[in-house]
Amino acid sequence: MSGDVDAQRLELLDAVQAGVASGNTWLFSLNKSGTTFLCHVLAFYYARLLSRSDITFDTIRSVGILRWSRDMDVETYIASAIAFRSSTSLPLVVVTPHNIRASYRTAVLLTRNPFDYCVSSYHYRYVRRRHQNQVSLDEAIPDIIAKWVATEIDQTRLLEADPEHVKRVRYEDLVTEPEREIAGILRFMGVEGSEADLRIAIAEAGKDRLREHEIQTGRAAVAGDSFTAPHFVRSGKIGEWRGVLSPAQVRVIEDQLERCGIPSSRYDQDA
Repeated sequence: MSGDVDAQRLELLDAVQAGVASGNTWLFSLNKSGTTFLCHVLAFYYARLLSRSDITFDTIRSVGILRWSRDMDVETYIASAIAFRSSTSLPLVVVTPHNIRASYRTAVLLTRNPFDYCVSSYHYRYVRRRHQNQVSLDEAIPDIIAKWVATEIDQTRLLEADPEHVKRVRYEDLVTEPEREIAGILRFMGVEGSEADLRIAIAEAGKDRLREHEIQTGRAAVAGDSFTAPHFVRSGKIGEWRGVLSPAQVRVIEDQLERCGIPSSRYDQDA
């Protein structure tokens, strides 16, 4: 029975998120693909545009960055959307880790090297959380890469169907050239502002500032109660997979990519 209730709740949530995204910006990105960093930069940038000095890493919802969390109910989600849209013409940013088949004004898709994604997601989902049973990297990779592939296929279809209103951004570009990439995202969203404000927002959303906040609050941001590590950001390093994955694990990922028509050689240029 509880499984049916959970499924109904998720279906309702998807419908609500899809409705809220209509006429706004939909950010479709798997966790551990730069989602948190981009959400925080957008929140601090919006705060500057709205002359809001009270925004923290925990209150981004109040400036229109709607990222679902387990402590939020549907009513709170809708109320946050209504409160923001009634106070500004800035677009809401509706953030989801899966395809909600939304009607949107613009959609931003974040993607990450699948090899690095497997390493980062494994640590996020298994190593740094409480689990009754330990899960090895070998055991986790098939499920993790399957989710990445499904998202890649969904994102590619969205981009091909509506290239005028859909923009895809690579994690690797986002973290190495944040000012350039986020300025491009803001222009795409139709949001105007100054380069100085964007530089300040990027600094405010940086890893060091986030860690200071986590130390002050005594918990990792974003990750939820089952997360056991003190900080949300573990590494963020590009190319980390080269020193972590075994040749056999790399082959498992490559085989899954190739079976789905995604050339693994596409990611050879990443460090």
